[in-house]
Amino acid sequence: MEQIPGQNKDEEKEIIENKAFSTKDELSFDEFVSKRKNGMNMYNNFFALFLKEGMLADLLRGQEFFTHFQNENKEFEESLTKRISEWRDTENSVTDATPEDILRDLYKAYKIMLSYDEIKTNNDLFE
Repeated sequence: MEQIPGQNKDEEKEIIENKAFSTKDELSFDEFVSKRKNGMNMYNNFFALFLKEGMLADLLRGQEFFTHFQNENKEFEESLTKRISEWRDTENSVTDATPEDILRDLYKAYKIMLSYDEIKTNNDLFE
């Protein structure tokens, strides 16, 4: 049977999406920053936990797992929130890729929050 170009890539994305949405298995950094089949980042709305303002930020930041994270990681949370908000305030944030240092710290925050009992699957952090 002839291989369809891109088929393995689509299958790989599906495997990662299934892991992200239906398990609590820790994603690797590469999985965390990969794109979904629909083109969205795998971590989807996770970054919005670190926005200073906005309806989505207000909704997400009030969740129990995030207040748990804030209480245990106050300085880290404040620093990441400041950096993300400052980056998002620039004109280029819509077209430029998220800076590597921010992605690494988002991943660090993800791993911390994933360990909390309130989190049942990765998707609890991403949607």
